[in-house]
Parts: sequence; C-alpha cells; structure tokens
Amino acid sequence: MTNDATWIDSVEYVEYSRISPDGKQFAYTWYHKNINYELRLKRSISEKPITLYSCKGFDEYITPGVWFSDGKRLIAQRSNNKSRALDLLSIDINTGVIDVLKEIPPGIPFMANLALSPDERYLAYDLPKLTDNSMFDINIISLDNRQESCIIEHPANDRLIGWLPGRSEILFVSDRSGTKDMWAVTVAGGKPSGVPRRILNNTGNVNPMGFTRNGSLVFGVSTTVFESFIVPLDDKNGKVSMDERTSLAGQLFGCSWLPDGVSMILTEYNQGPAAQASMNLVLLNTVTGKSRILAGDLSFPGYYRISPDGRSIVAYGHDQKRLNDKEYSGGIYLIDIETGIANEVKTSYVVTGFTSCEWDNDGRNIFCVNKNNLVKHNLESGSEEVIYTAKDIGYTTCLTRLLDGRNLLFDVTDWTNNTIHLLSVPVSGGDADTLAIYNGIGNPRLKRITLSPDGKYIYLSTRAPGMKSVLSRIPSAGGTTETLWQSLYYFLAGISVHPDGKKIALSTFETAREIRIIDNLDKKVAEIFLEESK
Repeated sequence: MTNDATWIDSVEYVEYSRISPDGKQFAYTWYHKNINYELRLKRSISEKPITLYSCKGFDEYITPGVWFSDGKRLIAQRSNNKSRALDLLSIDINTGVIDVLKEIPPGIPFMANLALSPDERYLAYDLPKLTDNSMFDINIISLDNRQESCIIEHPANDRLIGWLPGRSEILFVSDRSGTKDMWAVTVAGGKPSGVPRRILNNTGNVNPMGFTRNGSLVFGVSTTVFESFIVPLDDKNGKVSMDERTSLAGQLFGCSWLPDGVSMILTEYNQGPAAQASMNLVLLNTVTGKSRILAGDLSFPGYYRISPDGRSIVAYGHDQKRLNDKEYSGGIYLIDIETGIANEVKTSYVVTGFTSCEWDNDGRNIFCVNKNNLVKHNLESGSEEVIYTAKDIGYTTCLTRLLDGRNLLFDVTDWTNNTIHLLSVPVSGGDADTLAIYNGIGNPRLKRITLSPDGKYIYLSTRAPGMKSVLSRIPSAGGTTETLWQSLYYFLAGISVHPDGKKIALSTFETAREIRIIDNLDKKVAEIFLEESK
C-alpha cells in the first residue's frame, strides 16, 4: 500500500495504522524528517495519500484510533510532548473537518486505548490517575452531548480492551486480584451497571487489536528480555568465548565494571503496571550475586558513566515523583555509589531524550549534549562552554572519554547512507577527527561505545548484513572496525571490559512479539453474566 519509505535520501516511514471496517481504506501515521508527523489516508496502491492532519513541530504527534462503521469518520489521538496534553479528535475523512471530542489535561505522555460502543454513541478510553499516573482508570464520553463519566474507578490498574460486538459489556485488564486478569462490566446509557466480573485469569498485558465479527478477540503480546553475562576475552586478538559465559540473574543491561573488578553497575528493567518500564541503576556484586538499587525514585532510560575515582555516576534520568510537573522533562543526576543518593545537576538548558553524559579526567566537569552542541559543564561553578557544534549531534549521540582525558569521543548518524561516524574532539574545543565509519544501531538505549582498560582499543556495537548486532573494536587512534562476535538474534545493550582485560561483560536485548486470538469470547462473557442474572 505504501512504497515510498526510505532511509537513503530522506527519512520516511509508517508507524501506527488502522484499516477501515470494510477493508477498503486505511489511515496511518507517517513520519518524514522534514515535515514531522502526518495522519494520512489511502484507498488503493495507485492512489496518492491524502493528508488528514499535519503536526505542528516535532513535539506534536498523531495516531489513528478507531473507525466508525460507515468508514466516513475516524477518531484519532493527538499528543503534545511539550505540554503533555492529549486530545481525542473526530475527523471527517471526506471534508477534513476536525472535531475535538475531549481535551485530556497535561500529565505524563501516553496513548489511550479507545473503543466505540456497538451503537457508536459512546467512546470509551483509559487514562492515568491524577494521584498515580502509572495506574489507569476507564472513562466513557457521549458523542452526542459530550457528557462524561468514569465507568471503572479502582485503586488497581485497569486498561481498556473494548466493547464486545453486539453486546453491552466492556472488557478490560486489571491487576486488582494480584494477577493481570480479563474482566468485563455491563454499560448501559453511558454508565456502568452492576459489578465487574472476572472472565479469564492470568492473561498478562493485552495489546488489543480488535474483535472478529463472531466475538473472538485478537490481541498482541510483546515480551522484552534483557540478559547480561561475563565471558573470557583474548586481549591479543579480541575474541570472546561465548561457550564459557557466566550469566547474571535478572533483567539487566548496560553493564559497567567498577575499578575493583568485582562490582558492576547495571540498569535493571522493570515492566510497570501500565506497560511503562522503569529502569533503575543497581550495584551488583558479581561474586555474591547481591545487588541494591541506587537512587530508587529515579528511572534511567539511557547512558550513564562512572566517575574516574569510581565513586559516582553521572546519568540522565526521570524523577518518578515529578512526572506531572509541566516544566520537568528529566534531568542530569550525580549518584553517590556508596549511599545511593542522587543530586540533580542544574544546567542552563532543558534536558530531553536519552541525553548522554561523560566525566573529564579530574571529575570536575561533565560533558553533555544540548541540541547540536557538545557542552562542558563545571560541577562547582555551573559555568558551561560549547566545545563542538554539528547539525547531526542529537539525543542519540553517545559520549566517551579517551583514557588520556585529552579527547572526547562521540558519534553522529549520517542519514544519507545510514552510517555512524565516530569522531574525536579535544575536551578544550576545536576541530573533530573521524576515527571510523561503520553501520550501527540507531536505538540510543542499545548503542554502546567503551574503552579497553589500557586505552588501546575502542569497543562498540555495530551492524552487519543479516546480523542484529556485532561486537567490534578499533584502535583508539582510529581505523577499520574488527569483528569480535556477532548475533543473528540479539541486540547488544551493554559492553564493558574487565579491569584486568581478560574478560568482558556484555548485555543483550530481544523483543518477542506474537499475535494471539481468544475464540468465542462473547459466549464466555454471555455465560458468566447469565449466571449472575439468575
């Protein structure tokens, strides 16, 4: 249906899509590097796409939600990353007229699950609680008079699945019983009737995709798996021995050895109750297996770096208690490894994305990314100095200090040929030298660059045809990448060479996705509610 997505001369691709009930047209979110996001419509392969809505800047985002049965109207979600507000829109695809159904006040960025009632008079949607935005309730709004009511309000986390075709029950997933189960409640006249009933046990997180005409539910399941392990490393030829791996327990990635060669800092992945992952830094003793969380109120989605003396960490993170703060989008934090206490570094710019940070050799300054600039920030005075500027520097740029402390490594992506350039710039500022050009991983959470303990080599995650990830290295002075290990199945999400240079810690990542179906779900619901009526 679309054939103009490309990574070569521009960056364009499809994200979310929704097929109309008659299967003759579909709406989709289209990204273009120069025009941001658009909501587009297509009816055939030969027909040019129709733009239903064009976002105003990179902070705005739009996705198709649900179709009306006549295929003439579509409900979409428009979010604003800056204000953190969400609008539910009704779009007439023939006239282009947009009607704002609901303006949800600013909170955390999220996308709601939406469902139309069988008579298409009501729209149900889930939204975060004001008191705890990792937990959701379910609301319903009349499309005629815009009156709104909460149909599921409970201390537990409740996520909408949808209305059963031809019935008055709404299905939802709730953890109110201690496990994530499927529940149903009758809705009449826009209000709940009776008490919710549990339909199926232990369904887990359900990403609803819709119902078949005969009442079966189609849904997606996504499982995220991180694994970290230690393997022997030949410090002469760089080869790793995967057959002799020692695995670390838990969903851990981003491994970094401490100078003692026993302890390690990692990121612990925790799938939250609202399918929003929190990522805590942990200190792990690799001998005893004991670990403890550092800065427990913070979530660290991207890079972090250990100070030269091994006592502190600098990292970009989110304070979970401030997610409702309109002016807060994350910060740079210094974490004391011994106490686990974190202090926010006050910078003169707004910290966003997966901002990368790094120390200087004395531990008095940190280097950060600010838009298209590499910035040196003095921790004592707060003064800042731009040491390098380039248009391709951004939130995916990874910073690493060379062993002598005189130069800072950073990478930029060349979108014209989908390659990554590894550059080196003096910490005092100046021109940058290119050390290597290679195919790399674009996901900032997975991209890794680190040094060998003697400073002779740079270890990094790259790509190769047919491979999801490649462990490579180059001399610290620059050169061609040398392949040490590669995988068809896993992405690299952490690289750290042991202080003795004879073993290496690696983290891998994979996501398993499945589409599942629950047959005859309407009959199951009918039986349960029939028993209740008796």
